[in-house]
Amino acid sequence: MPDPRTLTQDIVREHMEHYPTDTASHYEPGAELEIRYFTVREWIPDDVTVLEIGCNSGGLGKRLMRDRRVTMYGVEPNRALACKAYCANYAHVWIGMIEDVAQRISPMDVVLGMNPLEYCIDLDVTMQAMLVPLKPGGVFINEGVHKAGRWGSWYTHTDLTHSWDARTSREFFEQYIDITDVLEVGIYDDSRDWVYVRGVKR
Repeated sequence: MPDPRTLTQDIVREHMEHYPTDTASHYEPGAELEIRYFTVREWIPDDVTVLEIGCNSGGLGKRLMRDRRVTMYGVEPNRALACKAYCANYAHVWIGMIEDVAQRISPMDVVLGMNPLEYCIDLDVTMQAMLVPLKPGGVFINEGVHKAGRWGSWYTHTDLTHSWDARTSREFFEQYIDITDVLEVGIYDDSRDWVYVRGVKR
């Protein structure tokens, strides 16, 4: 992991291009993190185009295409993982950071971010880029790490990542979208590991 004291957007971009973790197993039936899949699935209707920002190897989209009638597209800075997502039947995967490729993407019905704001330098710049490919009135969904959860305490010790709770999520996202839902979710009944926000592009 880069030293957060010397971070620039170029350093983050270089780090993400070589990020090795394949998260496909997180969304498999029976996996500990499968709660992430069910949360997102309930918010996505049938017959829409979905752009997943940070699509990794396509594990989430693969299940969404099976359970929902959706067409998946992705943005992924790691070339090897992007190729896996394309092989998982994503219609297209743009290789790079969303800030670099947003202007090349056709309008989408849904933009889905699975933690992309954790890995950015400027939240506002990245958020604005995420909304560029979203149709007016389209649905924006973001997953963020909960600051009180098992991973949140680690994220507070580095400038590379950002963590949230329901209040800070509302304060940030209401600047950009009309929020319809904010949901705190945990792997266990008494835990809060992620914060999900759903809203509509103005």
